[in-house]
Amino acid sequence: MSPSFQPGKVLETRPTPGQELAWAQARVKAYPTSPYAWAHAAREVFHQHRCQEALEVRRQAVSKLPGEWPREE
Repeated sequence: MSPSFQPGKVLETRPTPGQELAWAQARVKAYPTSPYAWAHAAREVFHQHRCQEALEVRRQAVSKLPGEWPREE
């Protein structure tokens, strides 16, 4: 059953965990050097209870950080 139209009301739809993981993997492919994309992918893998794989993806994210990071401001 589809929700009825109500002017001014915003319907919230949340992606499934599988959709979140697919988007995270797509971001990694689109931005392979982005630590943020890798960290997000690690989070999504972790939430799918794939801890060892999440740790490996997180290590890849950290390896993408610039060598001088973090630095004093």
